[in-house]
Amino acid sequence: MFFLGYFCCSDINGGFCLLIYRCREKQRKEASRLQAVNRKLSAMNKLLMEENDRLQKQVSHLVYENGYFRQHTQNVWFLLT
Repeated sequence: MFFLGYFCCSDINGGFCLLIYRCREKQRKEASRLQAVNRKLSAMNKLLMEENDRLQKQVSHLVYENGYFRQHTQNVWFLLT
């Protein structure tokens, strides 16, 4: 007879308890692996959101410049004609 977590397993069902233990150990390892993957994905997501913000600001600036230059070129064409 041996103790396994909250279970007391005798020789009769010890194999079954060992199977439960191994299954739970695999679940713990998989949960740990998934937590690590989640941390990496969260870090990548943060970087992508920062890059997205930077690109949105750049686009806004380029749209402003485009409007500015378009207005000035229209004014120049108006003066030349």
